[in-house]
Amino acid sequence: MQFRLIRVVLGNEACDLDSTISACIYAYFLHSTCETPDEILHLPILNTHASIFRLRHEILWFLKENPSNLIFIDDINLDELFEKDKLEIILVDHHVLRSKLNKKVIEIIDHHQIKENSILLKEKCAADTTGMSVQDLLQKDVKQVVGPNLRLAVSSLPSDYTVEKLIGQLHTMNDLDEFLTKNDNADAVIMLSLETNSNQPKRQLGFYAKKFENMLPINEYIQRSEHNLDLRERGIPINQARLKLFEQNNAKASRKEILPVIEQFAKDFVPQNSS
Repeated sequence: MQFRLIRVVLGNEACDLDSTISACIYAYFLHSTCETPDEILHLPILNTHASIFRLRHEILWFLKENPSNLIFIDDINLDELFEKDKLEIILVDHHVLRSKLNKKVIEIIDHHQIKENSILLKEKCAADTTGMSVQDLLQKDVKQVVGPNLRLAVSSLPSDYTVEKLIGQLHTMNDLDEFLTKNDNADAVIMLSLETNSNQPKRQLGFYAKKFENMLPINEYIQRSEHNLDLRERGIPINQARLKLFEQNNAKASRKEILPVIEQFAKDFVPQNSS
C-alpha cells in the first residue's frame, strides 16, 4: 500500500519509559481515529538505535515485546520522506529537533514545569546495572547538546549509580573516548547521578573532555554561582586533568534544570584558538 503521508510520533532521544509509551499510545490513538487510514500512516518511532535499546531494561520489561516488533530511528529514512514531502512529525516528551526535520513538526506534547516536590520522586526508579560496562552506563540515558563549535553528551546514570563509582571503574580514558566517538564524535561528556539510598538525596556531577583546552572553559562555566548548582569539587582516584568530579549540593537541580545551562554554554562556546 502506498501512503500519501507518513505521520511519525517521535519520543525524546533518551528513549525513556514515559517517552516510549507516550509515542506508542498516541500513534495508536491517531491511527484508530484517522478518517483516511488508507492515505495516512501513523508510526511510533523510538528515538534510539536498536543496538542501544538493549539497555532500556524497564521498557523491555514493561512491553514484554520482542524488539523486532518495534521501530527505531535507524529503521526508517526520515530524510527521504522529508525530500518527498511525505513526512509530518509529532514530538512527545520533547519540543525540538536539531535538524531540518524540525520543519516537519506539526504538533508538540511536552511538559516543562515540574512541581518542586516532584523533582526527586520522578527520577526514583530501581535500575539493574548487572553486567553493564562504563559505556553502557553512559549510553543508557544520554542527550546531545550541539553548538556551532562544540558537541556535548549529557548522560544521566542509572538510579543510585554515582559518578564517583563510574570513575572508580576507569583504568584509562579509552572507555570515555570510545563513548564520545560513538556519540557523533562529541567533544565532552557531562555525567549526572542521583543517589536516594539515604534520607537525604544526593547528586553528583562530573565531566570529561577530549581536549584539555575545552575542559578549562567547561570547568569555569559550570561552577558559576548564577547557575545555582552549588558544586564542590572532589578528588578522583585517577590522575587525569581532563576529568572532574563534583558533589552537587543543590539536589533539586535535575537534568531538566542543568540542560539549559549546558545548551547556553555550547551555543556561546568559541574555541580558544579562534581569532
